[in-house]
Amino acid sequence: MSTIKKIFKSYIVEARFTPLIASILVIVFRFLLFSYKGIPNYRFAETGFVWSYLAPYFENEWVSFISSTVCVFLIAGFISQINLHFGVIRARTALPFVFPLILFSVHPIFLMMNSYYIGAIFVLWAFFPLLETHQRTNSRNFVFQGTVLLALASVFEIYTLFFIPIWWIGYSRMGGFNFKMLLASLWGLILVYWIVFAVFVFGDNLQGFIAPFLYFARFDFHTIPAFTLPQWGFIGTSLIFLIAFLIMDFKYIRHDKVITQKTISFIFVVIGLSLLFLALYGEQSVMWIYIILAFESLILSHLYSITTSNREIFSFFVLLLILIYYYLVNCLTEFSPF
Repeated sequence: MSTIKKIFKSYIVEARFTPLIASILVIVFRFLLFSYKGIPNYRFAETGFVWSYLAPYFENEWVSFISSTVCVFLIAGFISQINLHFGVIRARTALPFVFPLILFSVHPIFLMMNSYYIGAIFVLWAFFPLLETHQRTNSRNFVFQGTVLLALASVFEIYTLFFIPIWWIGYSRMGGFNFKMLLASLWGLILVYWIVFAVFVFGDNLQGFIAPFLYFARFDFHTIPAFTLPQWGFIGTSLIFLIAFLIMDFKYIRHDKVITQKTISFIFVVIGLSLLFLALYGEQSVMWIYIILAFESLILSHLYSITTSNREIFSFFVLLLILIYYYLVNCLTEFSPF
């Protein structure tokens, strides 16, 4: 193994202190970004049932900053535990914890506490029962648990209901999906929404229960978003990088163990459909960006944890420099495209 590979593996990928050092640096960087930019004055569309009641508790900038930071660490913890519990990456690695910390700390919008964080956390939590169905003959309990978690996510962000049929695809890939499992999934959905419905009915607010569902019809296939040229360039560059990472990682999963192949390939599906939904509903919800970044973290972690290519290792440092540059642009200037 060449010197650069040994250094990369020993001091970044496998080093025991990498998560601690990354955590300290991310907290410092988030605090500096908060000090320079504060919490952005951006109003998220309240597409869920309960966030409008919770949002006033996060109006204080410090509360919002601390809460969002806690959520970022929760997302990193979930992704790390997914890898550790199911052995998605065959090598010892700290990257599943590190990557989400970095990706969710380069823009001021991630300093703001919002329903998207809660939705993303519940979606990641629902990933555990999904993977538990791998090669199991009786998975109804796990299907029920996964649907309940996704339904709870939709209480905060209605669009996460789209992930329930996507999870059905995942169950079919992991160990099969039959009629009983479908009934278990629907029962989990009904259970959560019956409680939500009852709360709104007893509160004499039936319109409040119906309103979030109306967001599903608010899309337009024909309107091109009014982005500036730099913004389109940023979007195009981000998509190119995303596709490049997916392609680079694909050549490794073909020779990996079955659970890894199924997990990573399903993540490809989630990211692809999230991009589609982002194109359809971007003006109503940018939750899809949170989902894409969370699952992309696992893709990047898998790629850079097992790569033996000097060019791919070099691309890691290029990616890191690009993220640092984007952070500095957001922190110190007004020239960020978004």
